[in-house]
Amino acid sequence: RKYKNEILLILANFDELSVEVGINIPAHAFEFLELPQLEVCIATDLLTGKEEQITFLPDKLVHTSAGAWNGKILKVSC
Repeated sequence: RKYKNEILLILANFDELSVEVGINIPAHAFEFLELPQLEVCIATDLLTGKEEQITFLPDKLVHTSAGAWNGKILKVSC
């Protein structure tokens, strides 16, 4: 989700096991939404307040994790 300069990346894990995931954001999404392309940026989980460092590029996966029956709403600050 993007609105003006705010980017939200939403992840839901409906499994009983914790997961490590790689999320692919296609190049078309970067072009259409005019997303910034950054090797390193900070994302804040709005559900917990925790920060994590992510890569935000169309040719690389966004690596993160989610606990069992849990999720994240990452606000990307670039």
